[in-house]
Amino acid sequence: MKSLLRKLPHQSSSASPSSQIPLSLLPPPSSTDILTHRTHHGTNLGGIFVLEKWLFPSLFPGPTNRSSELDFLTSTTHNLGLRSTREKLEAHWAGSVTDALLDELAKAGVTTVRLPLGFWTLGPQFCQNTPFEPYASVYMHAWGFVGEVCRRSKERGLGVLLDLHALPGNANGRDHGGTGDGVAGFWEDTDRGVSWRPGGREAVKFLMGEVVEEKVKGVVGVQVINEAPHWSWERDGEGGLGGWYESVLKDLEKEGLSGVPVYVSDGWDTQRAVDWSRKYNRVDIEREAGNGGKGYVAGVVVATSKYFCFSDADKAAPARGLIENIEKEAEGIEKMGGNVTDHGAGQVVVTEWSCGLHPTSFAGCDDHKQVEVRKRFGATQARLWREKVGGAFYWTGKTEGGEGEWDFGDMVQKGHVRAPEHASWGFEEVGRRVQVAGEGSERLMKEVLGAHVGYWDGVTPVERRWGHWRFEAGWRQGWEDAVGFFDSRSKSQERFPKAERKGCDTVGLLDLWILKRMREAGQNEGLAWEWEHGFRQGVKNAEELLLRG
Repeated sequence: MKSLLRKLPHQSSSASPSSQIPLSLLPPPSSTDILTHRTHHGTNLGGIFVLEKWLFPSLFPGPTNRSSELDFLTSTTHNLGLRSTREKLEAHWAGSVTDALLDELAKAGVTTVRLPLGFWTLGPQFCQNTPFEPYASVYMHAWGFVGEVCRRSKERGLGVLLDLHALPGNANGRDHGGTGDGVAGFWEDTDRGVSWRPGGREAVKFLMGEVVEEKVKGVVGVQVINEAPHWSWERDGEGGLGGWYESVLKDLEKEGLSGVPVYVSDGWDTQRAVDWSRKYNRVDIEREAGNGGKGYVAGVVVATSKYFCFSDADKAAPARGLIENIEKEAEGIEKMGGNVTDHGAGQVVVTEWSCGLHPTSFAGCDDHKQVEVRKRFGATQARLWREKVGGAFYWTGKTEGGEGEWDFGDMVQKGHVRAPEHASWGFEEVGRRVQVAGEGSERLMKEVLGAHVGYWDGVTPVERRWGHWRFEAGWRQGWEDAVGFFDSRSKSQERFPKAERKGCDTVGLLDLWILKRMREAGQNEGLAWEWEHGFRQGVKNAEELLLRG
C-alpha cells in the first residue's frame, strides 16, 4: 500500500501522453557507455599482476607452501637479485597476456576482462613504507604493462575492469592479498601507529585519475577492494568496510574523478552492500566536488564472488541441489534492483565464479555423469548471471597447466561455459533483426502505453493527474537505447579495429544505466517513476523482439 500511495498523482499532468509534451530523445549511448553498461560475459586474468602459486606454480620453485607476491619477491631476489627478478616478472606479464590470448577470448564471445592488480603494480612510489619497499624497482615498468593490456584489449572490443585486488597491509589475509602471513592488516594500524588505508585511497585515486585522463583505454570500472572479510562491516569509521568506502568516494568526489563506475566488494553480504550503495545511486544526489560541479561518482556496483565448492554446506550438497540454489540466488540478486526512483540503483555483478565443484558433490556419479553435471553447472551459471545479474567474470582466464575447471579456455573448449547465441550472429543478421523489430515498434508502443494508462487511470478514475507522457518518453528512450546497444558492434569497427566482426550487445547493468539516463533526462521528482517504468518496458520489449528475430 505504501508503494502505491507514493505513486498516486499530486499535481495535474497531461492525459494524452504525446499531445502536449515534446518527447525528445537523449543523445545515443556512446561506445564507452556500451562497453561499461552492457551485459558482461567476462573472465578474470588472475595470477598475472597478483601472483598466486596455484595458478602459475613454476614461479615458485622448490618445496614451499608460501605462495604470495611478497613470498615470490623475497625468495627470487635472494636467489637472482633485483634486476633478474624484474626481468622474470616482466617476462611473465608479457607472456601471460599475449595477443593470441586476447584474440582467443574475443572469439569465445568475451566482452570484458577483469584485471586483478596489486598496489605495487601502480609503480615504485606505491611500495614506499610497505614490506614491498625493498623490491620497489622491480615494478618500475609494471604500470606500462597494464596500459598495454588495456590498449590491446580495447582494440579487440574488450572492456577492462581494473580490480585493486591487493591493498597495502592485505585486506583479507589471503595470499592473493599480497602477503602470505594470514593477517588482514589493512584494517589495523601498525605497531608504529601508521594506517595502511591512506595508501589504499591514493591507489584508488591514481587508478581513477588515469582513467579520467584517458591514459589507460577501454576501462569500464575500478574495483576498490576484493573479497573484503565479512567482519569488516561491523567495524566503525574508516577502519570498517562502510567507512572505507565512504572515504574513497569522498576523495573521488572532491577531485571530480567520476569517470567510470566504482565497484565495491559485498563483504560476503550482498544485500547489505546493495543497501549501502543506494546512497550514491540515487537520481537526485548532488554532492559538492572540488571542481565546483556535481561530484557524484558514475555509480556504484556491488561485486560478489559466487563459489559452490568451499563451504561445508556446499561440500555436503549434491551438484543437482547446488544448481537449484544458484537459480534461487540469481533470482534473489535480481530483486535487489528494479526501482531506481524510490530506492536508488541496486546493481550487482558477479566478479568471480567457476565450474569448480568439490568431489563429494559428485557422489554416485560415474566419470561420464560427472562431465555432464559439470557442463550443466557451468551453463546454468553463465546463463543466470547474464540474465538475472549485470554479468559475470570467470575465475580465471588462463592457468599455467591450461586445463581444469579453473581455466576458462579449457571450460570453453569442453562446452562447459558458452557465450550467448547472439554473440556469434553476423552483422547482416543483426541488421535484419533491427529492421524487423523497428517495423513493429510503433504498434507495440501503443499497446503497451494503452495498458499502462488503462491500469493507472483505473486506480484513480477521477481527473487524470498522471504523467503518462513520461511513460511514453521513457519507453521510447529505452527502446532506442536497447537497439543502440544491440547494433553497436557493426558501427564501431573503426574504434575497435581488431574486434571480431560479429555479435551484438544487450543492456546488462540496467539499474545503473537507468540511473544515468534519468539524471540526464532530469527525471528526478514527482512522477519520474512513470518514466522509469516506461524505460524498463521499452528495453524489455526491444530485446525480446531483437533476440527472438
